[in-house]
Amino acid sequence: ALMKARADQERAERLWEQSSRFDVAVNNIFHGLVMFDASGRIVVCNDRYLQIYGLSPEVVKPGLTLLELIKYRAETGSFKGDLHQYCSKILEQISKGQMTSQVVETTDGRTIHIVNQPMVDGGWVATHEDVTDKVHAEKRIWYLAHNDSLTDLPNRAAFVEHFHVMIDEASKTGEQFAILCIDLDHFKEVN
Repeated sequence: ALMKARADQERAERLWEQSSRFDVAVNNIFHGLVMFDASGRIVVCNDRYLQIYGLSPEVVKPGLTLLELIKYRAETGSFKGDLHQYCSKILEQISKGQMTSQVVETTDGRTIHIVNQPMVDGGWVATHEDVTDKVHAEKRIWYLAHNDSLTDLPNRAAFVEHFHVMIDEASKTGEQFAILCIDLDHFKEVN
């Protein structure tokens, strides 16, 4: 009996150690992570997910359903839209074994990339990444590539891009367009 008790204690200590390592790993992931079981209830939720949406760990814990989670996010202002439609769409795609990927805007103007990856047992893992800075940087790079740094007017790259769009539209609709070219003498001196 003493040997069995000691083996049970060692097994419990190994489980606790593995659980502790898992908690540390999950909570040090850069992405927000929520794992759901086949019935749509939270199994694991990391701290980063709570930070992204400003949620309380006392509310978002194992056993909470997807619908309850989204209702809570709506109440706290981090979700906008039709929550029933949103949840139904995710559950439908997960039931078909389809991965979903979407980019959403939060009510405070941040951009979040969400991926729902089905698991074999019918559950799924949702990762949430705040890509706001990346989106702003891409917009800034696009702006700099398409506008003159001195005048802020559209540059040659913007013209060529717009020109191709106009050609495509004209070929589809049969409409005509014209281009007016104005040459300014001594513009470099003014510039």
